[in-house]
Amino acid sequence: TTDGCEAQTRGNVRITPDHMFYIPNSFTPNGDGRNDAFRPYGEGLVWDTFEMRIFNRWGQQVFWSKNIENAWDGTFNGTQAENGVYVYRITIQDVNGRELPFSGKVQLLR
Repeated sequence: TTDGCEAQTRGNVRITPDHMFYIPNSFTPNGDGRNDAFRPYGEGLVWDTFEMRIFNRWGQQVFWSKNIENAWDGTFNGTQAENGVYVYRITIQDVNGRELPFSGKVQLLR
């Protein structure tokens, strides 16, 4: 233009898909068919990289899975785990190969 500035640039733009990951904060394994298991879910993630560990208040591992379909049903060694707060540690990768660590608490209520 005659009175302004003009500039041009070239480059690649990389658009990465977002991911969504939902982790419930409580569940009720009472056999009523609703909210009976602790299972995260989401989109934009590589499920083959999923790993979940759950610990009781003494730090003892009560559940471990590398398959998102294997939800925790609130049992430990074949018996019902106590009501209370449990700690989870989850790792998974997004579709860009970034490892996403998650940790928090879940309440088991019967």
